[in-house]
Amino acid sequence: MGGFKFYERKEVKDALAYLKFLLNPDDSVSLRRIINEPKRGIGQTSLSHLESYARSQGISLWEAARRAEEVPNLSTSASRKISEFARLMEGLGREMERMSLPEFLQAVLERSGYLEAMAREDSFEAQGRLENLEELRNAAMEFSAANPGAGVEEFLERVSLVAEIDLYDEEEGAVTLMTLHNAKGLEFPVVFMVGMEDGVLPHLRCMGSMESMQEERRLFYVGVTRARDLLYLTGAVYRSQYGNLRMGPESRFIRDIPPQYLEVVSSQRPDMRVTPRDEREARRLDMLAASFKVGDRVRHEKWGEGLVTALSNSRSGPEITVNFPGKGEKLLLLEYAPISKLNGG
Repeated sequence: MGGFKFYERKEVKDALAYLKFLLNPDDSVSLRRIINEPKRGIGQTSLSHLESYARSQGISLWEAARRAEEVPNLSTSASRKISEFARLMEGLGREMERMSLPEFLQAVLERSGYLEAMAREDSFEAQGRLENLEELRNAAMEFSAANPGAGVEEFLERVSLVAEIDLYDEEEGAVTLMTLHNAKGLEFPVVFMVGMEDGVLPHLRCMGSMESMQEERRLFYVGVTRARDLLYLTGAVYRSQYGNLRMGPESRFIRDIPPQYLEVVSSQRPDMRVTPRDEREARRLDMLAASFKVGDRVRHEKWGEGLVTALSNSRSGPEITVNFPGKGEKLLLLEYAPISKLNGG
């Protein structure tokens, strides 16, 4: 509710259009979508010349692209770029039967330049789009695991069924799925808040900024206060995220709730139970934390020099708050933060 369904997101539709075209080069709709996505300098004028040539010769748009050097009115630059695109697609087409579905999807996104273009944009929105593409790859991996031997065609058929299920009527007594932002002002008898892990809520990208952490805490409060009768806070011990299996500690926001208000129900399998750090590891982290104090000057690989303003502990380990001039305060996990003390700090 209140947002684009996963398979309606632009980056997901772009990725699927590549697969559809490579499966069926006569799919001119998909070809029009991807020929200049990401930007390759093949504008609408060049595409119009291709289409006119295809109609005059009675051939497909793809065949016209393969004969770009014969197309009248195309500039030398446009002809070269279209020919390069055609060679790229022909190369990928030859790989389709040699690779597994997840490998092929990754190859398409990499060789097309799509992932590189997103990375160059270097914005919060682009990062979100990259994460959506990783989740599409996760879907391909899960599909391949459940359907050995299935390829691009079977995956696209499955996606089309899932997309239709996305249109299910919310008013027919089904569970309503929504973001925390869209839940503001609403109330329900029973609420499930899922993904209650450090790195999901609070989000990993927000854990380096005090301001962002406070916004994450406010969102958590919004979710908690949507429940009239029952509130379930759930998290995964292991999560398949961005193509990797990761273990995430319980969200620090749950640990902030007074224990008398919680009924803890564990459903962890014995072989996946998270074990506490051993004593040697705990001592190492304690010594690491003791090596810093408020007022120390430190250097961070990305944010430069800063001043330590606070030290704290979380279940994830000792944390340090550093004020970086011009960049604000950042909350860092000492175990992983690329920081070092400066002489005299």
